[in-house]
Amino acid sequence: MTQLRRESTPIPLFMIPSCFIMFLQVSLKPLSRGWVQYGEVYDMLRNLAPPLGFGHKCPYRLAYRKLIRMNMPLDSEGKVNFTTTLFALVRENLNIKMRPAKEMNQADHELRATIRSIWPLQAAKMLDLLVPPKADVGRLKKTVGKVYVAMLILDNFKISRFGKARRDILKVIAIH
Repeated sequence: MTQLRRESTPIPLFMIPSCFIMFLQVSLKPLSRGWVQYGEVYDMLRNLAPPLGFGHKCPYRLAYRKLIRMNMPLDSEGKVNFTTTLFALVRENLNIKMRPAKEMNQADHELRATIRSIWPLQAAKMLDLLVPPKADVGRLKKTVGKVYVAMLILDNFKISRFGKARRDILKVIAIH
C-alpha cells in the first residue's frame, strides 16, 4: 500500500494570492456570475467557513457590521460585482490597509497606489473594480454598507421601546 506524502516544497509567497483567489473562484463557482444580489452576498458569506466567511453561527448583526465595513458599490438593480466582493472580503479578513472609518479614504488611496506599483498592467484594467473610487461610494451613491446600516437601524428600532410602543398601538387599533 502506498502512502500519500506531503510535498516538501511550500508554495512561493508570490503565488499565494493567485492560488487563494483561484480556490475561491472554483469553490464559489455557482455564485460567480459576475454580479450578485446584495442579499445573496450575505447568504454566501454565512455559508462560508470562518477563515474567509462568517459561518452559520455568526450573529447577523456582526455579519452586517462586516458588510458595512466592506462597503461595495451597488448598481441600479441592487447587485454587487463578484470580483469587488471577493477582494473586499479578502481585504477585510486579512486586514489589508483597513483603518477606522475616518481614515478609510486614505487607506483606499494607499491601497490603490500599492496595487498600481505591484501590478501596473492589471491595475490599468481592474483597479476601479478591486478598490472602488470615492466617486462610486460617495455620499449620494448606493452601497452595500448603506443598505445594511439601514437594516441595522430598522432592527434596533424594532427592538427598542419605541418600536414596541408602536406595535402595541397598532395592536390596540387592530382590536377596535
